[in-house]
Amino acid sequence: MVPIHVYGSTYGIFSTRPEDDNATMHLKQHYFLGQDPSNIHFVRELTHSDASSVFEIEVDGETDVMKLFHDNGDPGYTEKGRDLNRFRCELNAYKNLQKFGVCEQGFVPYLYGHIERVDPAAFQPALHHFAHDEFKPVI
Repeated sequence: MVPIHVYGSTYGIFSTRPEDDNATMHLKQHYFLGQDPSNIHFVRELTHSDASSVFEIEVDGETDVMKLFHDNGDPGYTEKGRDLNRFRCELNAYKNLQKFGVCEQGFVPYLYGHIERVDPAAFQPALHHFAHDEFKPVI
């Protein structure tokens, strides 16, 4: 499965609407509790690289942004202890941005959660970039 970040609209679901209290519940209901993949509609790919892809998605009529990271094995850490895993680095960065109030200022979207793995076969052809990854992508 692929690590996936959804932004309310990447890591998980992000939203630029802090007043949208339903966004957090939306994520918990749909992503953490095993949402049926048929409820997630990939509207379009916004960008992609060798490391990840960002998509505009709709879940039950709500527009969100989802970032998926390729996973071809955990690169681990440098000798000095720096994390080389892009998913973990971005997840920790967004957690800190929220913790220290940066998202509240409106410059950074809110992170509503993340999914550890997703099966790209359930989302074809949208996730065709992930079909040959060693492991399933991380959200």
